[in-house]
Formats: sequence, structure tokens, C-alpha cells
Amino acid sequence: MTLRRTFMAIAIAIGVACFLLWFYSCAQAREREAEVTARAGDLHGVAKVELPRGFLSAGLDSADRTLSPAEQLARHDENTPLLFRFTRDPSNDWGGYPRDPELLNILLFPPSWRDDPDQALRHFSIGRYYSPTDSTIPLDSPRWQESHDDRYRWRMLAMTDHFTANHPPRWAVTMLDPTRGIRVDYFVLQRRADQSEALARVRGVLDKITLLPALTEFFSQSGGVDARLQRLRDANIESVFAALAAYDLAAPKPGETMFGRGVAAWLDEDRKAIRVMRVLASIPLAGGIAKANVDAHGRPLLALVLKPNQYPGPTQDGLPSLNLQMLYWNPSLERWQHSGLQRATADEEEPLLPFDSTVVTRLEREPGARDAVHIILGEHWFHPPALDDARRIGELLKECEYWEKELLAGRIVGGEVRQSMLR
Repeated sequence: MTLRRTFMAIAIAIGVACFLLWFYSCAQAREREAEVTARAGDLHGVAKVELPRGFLSAGLDSADRTLSPAEQLARHDENTPLLFRFTRDPSNDWGGYPRDPELLNILLFPPSWRDDPDQALRHFSIGRYYSPTDSTIPLDSPRWQESHDDRYRWRMLAMTDHFTANHPPRWAVTMLDPTRGIRVDYFVLQRRADQSEALARVRGVLDKITLLPALTEFFSQSGGVDARLQRLRDANIESVFAALAAYDLAAPKPGETMFGRGVAAWLDEDRKAIRVMRVLASIPLAGGIAKANVDAHGRPLLALVLKPNQYPGPTQDGLPSLNLQMLYWNPSLERWQHSGLQRATADEEEPLLPFDSTVVTRLEREPGARDAVHIILGEHWFHPPALDDARRIGELLKECEYWEKELLAGRIVGGEVRQSMLR
């Protein structure tokens, strides 16, 4: 009986081990499948690529990533390659540098470089990991193994020289498609990929790069960086006023302000700044501003009906904090004031800026404008020279539409809420 139980226990253990082995092999198969299952990536609109799972984009090399892709490209010399960097699974040392890196760069060459494949294979683009002295091993060094087929040329370097146990052997691979003017540079530890796997990974990426018409347009530009940034600024300005046309607002001339339905826009004289303001709603004060409940600044205190957790985001005194402002007439100062919806601002009693003054002058065409509080939301875009921040016009208008509906539905301010008086 004991022997039978022993055999049963052994059989169960073997079964469990077989199951675990099967499960592990399936997981490995899924991992390998995921490795070749590609993810689509956008290269700033000039190309598309599908990469193995886990690669993260580091963006266009040497570009300011706070800028839009359009301005990053506009600032790039059209006579030099576009270099996009990707990395996977880095662990950083105390200096903040990846010490176990898997690095992959994609280079898109100008037409002049495509006619000279040797020039396109002159400098490897992953610079820190070739030698302890941080110097790049030139691609024309005989230490690189070179080969080619009918479509691609590639060079591979087994990096085992000069390294200690703290620097295990690594592969450096570069593969060029001379017809399309694309190169992929790859760097990986040999324990993470053997020679054939490293080459296959680079080839797989190169096979799945699609060039878009915008790349030809980029390399065919003329006039230098300043001219490109000016063209981009003109396009950004045009997109702003194209969006505002839905509110019957015509594009103003430089230095002027134009109005539409509940919206005002100003364009600076040098075309390097834009202000947009939406007047979302008007809230009449019972008995007029003279009898309104005001604070020490003469600021009307509206009957807010906000509830905790009503809107996601930051809170103020336990209630949602809304990025809404108001314009109101202050009879004690005999002028219009600008304030936050929920609390006074630091510059509460400062005179209005010229653009705001132009808006309230327009508001005063309507009877009772001074006896109402006008809820507003706006932006001032002044990022020269391309007005890159003006690309937020769509987000701004969408946000304004949302808050306008909430105001008119009575979910923010109690009592009567009317549509904007701005015409």
C-alpha cells in the first residue's frame, strides 16, 4: 500500500513537472511569437515602422522633444539624415547610462546620400558602446564583417576585444537598403542574441519600414531652417483660423482682433503670437452688479453648485478645481476686471490687458452686459518662431464646448445661466 502511494506520488510529480514544462514551453513560444509580432510606430509622419515588442522610442536624435514633430523636422537640416532612436530593456548604472542596452537606430537618408552607399555606411550611429575610450570604431575598419545580398548591405562587429568580465561580448550590426536610402543600426549583448538572431532582427525591422510622401517633401525643401519655420508658422496660423471659422470668425489682419459667435481672436503685428478667448456663458446678477454679493475686491460671489468628485482632476477645498475665469464690471473701480471662477487672483485689481479690453468693449454692445458675469476660457500662444503651441486649438475648442454645455445645463453655477452675449 505504501509502495503504491509512493508510485502515485511519483507519477503525480512527473505529471506536474510535465505540465510545468509544457506551460513554460508554451510561454516561451508565445514570447517568441510576440518577439516577431510587430508594433507599428510613427516616425514623425515621414515613415512608419513595425518593431518587436518592448522597443520604446527616444525620438528624433538631438531634437527638442517638447516641440511638435513638425517643428522638430523644421529645425533639422534637410541635407543630413533623419535619425530615430529606440531602446529596449535598459537598466541604468549610477551615471544614468544603460548598462545592459538593446539599442536600435533608424536612419533615413537624403537623395544625395542614396547615390553614394559608401558614404551611407561611413559612421555607425550608436556611439558610446564600441570601446572603453568611448570612441566609435569606423565602419570602414577591417574589424567589421561585411556581406550583402540582392537587396541589402550589412556590416557586423563582434565586440569582444578590450572588454573585461564587466563588459560581456556584444554585437554591433548595421544594415543598409541602398535603393530606399534606409539604414538600421543595432547594438545588443551576445547573451541576448546570437549572430543569426541579431542579423534577423535588423533585417526584420528594415523589411517593415514604409516610407511616406512626407519624407520626399522634407528632403526637397529649400530656404534653410528660418524659411521652414516661417512656413510652419504660416500653416499653424492658418489652422487656428480655419478651426475658428466654425464660429463665423474671419482671420484678423496682423495687429487686429476679430469676433465670432462667442469667440474673439487677436493676431500680433509680427504674426508671432495669437490670443483666443471663448466667452462660454453669461450669468445675470439679480438686481444688477450694484446689489450683487461681492467680496472685499468687489468680485461677485457666484452660487457654485459643484459637488465632490463631480469632475476628475485637481480639487480646491474639497471641490473640483476648474480652469474657468470670469470678466465682470467693478463699479467701485469703474472698470472691468478679470478673475478666477472660484477664487480671486493675485492681479485681481490690475487693469485689463488690451485684448481683454477689446472683448469687453464688444460685450458692452449688448444691454445688461455690466450686470452679468461672463465666464471665459482662452489661450495665449506665443512660442516663436513657429507658434508650435497653437496646435492646441482643437483641444481648446473641444474643452470650451464641454464647459459651455455644463454651464448652460446648470451643473456649475446655480440660478440663471444664459448663452454668451459676445456677438
